[in-house]
Amino acid sequence: MNHDTATTPLTSQPLSPADQMVDRIRIASLDNLIAALPEVVDEAMQKVIPHWYTPELAASLAEGIAAQLRAGVTA
Repeated sequence: MNHDTATTPLTSQPLSPADQMVDRIRIASLDNLIAALPEVVDEAMQKVIPHWYTPELAASLAEGIAAQLRAGVTA
């Protein structure tokens, strides 16, 4: 996303510098959350549902959660 030409979804007006900064922070926070998902999901599955845990399932769940989070950003 080019933040210099970003627009608001409803008005297509350019975002103010403050709104652009809020958008950058939101995206950075989401990126950090998505980056942490594989390790967090893996650890949680081992602790909470060890009888279902496999590394492949944990990775698949983390990928699915990340995809849903990304889709929510673009929705």
